Amino acid sequence: TLDSGDERSIPLTSVPPWLPPRVGFSRAGSAQDRSLPLGLLSLAASARAHGADPMLLDRDDALAAAPSLVVVDGESGSPTEVREHLEVLARRFPGVDLCLATGVGRDSDNQPESRLESLRYVLRGEAEPTLGELLHALRSGRREFSGVRGLDWRDRDGVLHREPDRPLTLTPTAHPEPAWDLCPDVLRERLPRGFAPWLTSWTCPPTCPTCHGSFGRSVRVRDRGHALAQARRVLAEGARGLGFLDEVFDHDVFAAKALLRGLLKFERPTRLAFARGLRAETIDLELATLLARAGLRRVDVPIQTASPRLQSLLHEHRDMGATRRSVAHLADAGIFVTGTFQIGAPGEDATDRRITRSFAQSAAFHRIRFRTRSSAFPVNPRGNALPGLTPVEARRACLQARLSCAWAPARAWRVVRWTGRQLLGAGITGRI
Repeated sequence: TLDSGDERSIPLTSVPPWLPPRVGFSRAGSAQDRSLPLGLLSLAASARAHGADPMLLDRDDALAAAPSLVVVDGESGSPTEVREHLEVLARRFPGVDLCLATGVGRDSDNQPESRLESLRYVLRGEAEPTLGELLHALRSGRREFSGVRGLDWRDRDGVLHREPDRPLTLTPTAHPEPAWDLCPDVLRERLPRGFAPWLTSWTCPPTCPTCHGSFGRSVRVRDRGHALAQARRVLAEGARGLGFLDEVFDHDVFAAKALLRGLLKFERPTRLAFARGLRAETIDLELATLLARAGLRRVDVPIQTASPRLQSLLHEHRDMGATRRSVAHLADAGIFVTGTFQIGAPGEDATDRRITRSFAQSAAFHRIRFRTRSSAFPVNPRGNALPGLTPVEARRACLQARLSCAWAPARAWRVVRWTGRQLLGAGITGRI
């Protein structure tokens, strides 16, 4: 459980102007969750840019100092998990104001946890600029926050006020780079040794767990010159390569090609890795070749299901024909492609699993992985209950899928050919 330690919390309005206020960031769900908290890191960077001292909170870690404000990621768990987590924070930090970031596309009116009396602030929509304005207002001694767009706030009498919505910023050049230094251990697990984190675009919202499902929607893209300048700096500081943390790097083919051509102009060769994989739906042979020449050797293509019926049910909307062509282009460019599929999705039946296995076998993957998803009590994006598998049934179905796709001569030959090219140094090294 969270422990505020021996040092008492100082309200933000009472923090001396020369002392940076401590702002804690926390997420609900399992304490053993090792995923990258990109949304919290973006918010922490915004808080740091406005003079705060950010820190990540964990429910199982004792804290040496209590924060003056705690910001909770509203998309880090189910509504029940978020509500329980807020209650835990309220008990452990009785004098600390709690703030909930609901995320883009999620209405706080439909989130009962955002109406808890223990909550002082709710950040709606794009939270980074709203948090910055809120911190500035608090440091200025304000007690009311009219005019801070995208904010719900509760006054000292407990009355809830709602400010107008904040428009989405589709070019986040003004946003600072996420505070990667707050979670170096997670980055080490996600990226190859010596690779520096590199983020060139955000989907909406930044922490959306179905980012690949939001493909084609609003995407915030960093200025290309700014992104390349950062890449040049980290490489000059000794990084072995660049680790993309973009959810959907290939959402814009032309922007992706321009960025890779910029990398090819660097004096020293680069190496690339994609911690979150590629959507692999819009990749043509030219983009695949540029990726290989820029230093990409291996990539993962996460696909929840190949069944059109199940995709429609889950609102994923993936073009499997385009995905098949993109995977083939990546393989032809000399990139080792791993297909990661999910077994046990909400509403999945035997026919859906057969379609997914057939696609996995016939596409030009070098390796196929099946992962289990327990969906005993599943809910689809619209909140409707769907029939699902129990954990035992999901593991059994996953094992059957692995056995059925364990061996394929064409895939074995692709692996042998890729290995031979690596051993002989026949990777693509030219320039476009």
